[in-house]
Amino acid sequence: MRVRLSPAALNDLEQIAGWIAEKGSPNRALSFAEELQLAAASLGDLPERYALDRELGKFGVRRMPYGSYLVLYSVEAGEVMVLRFVDAARDYAKLFPDDQDPT
Repeated sequence: MRVRLSPAALNDLEQIAGWIAEKGSPNRALSFAEELQLAAASLGDLPERYALDRELGKFGVRRMPYGSYLVLYSVEAGEVMVLRFVDAARDYAKLFPDDQDPT
């Protein structure tokens, strides 16, 4: 199944890599961003293996853990759409308006 990254997810990758680089690990920043992308790409093989998110599941949003991060994604029409990469400790539901479908 095809896996696509939303513009917000691409921005998240840049932000995460920038933060890691800022903390003194530019090489790790690049490798970790690549790891997140590869983890997201693996969703194409078995996209429904992860549970619907507690708060965003009503919109069909699933979450895949990766280290201390979550990959938030949806599956529709034969495609996986990665919506966001977020720190698992973050109140990420606030990233999506209550009355709008985040997909």
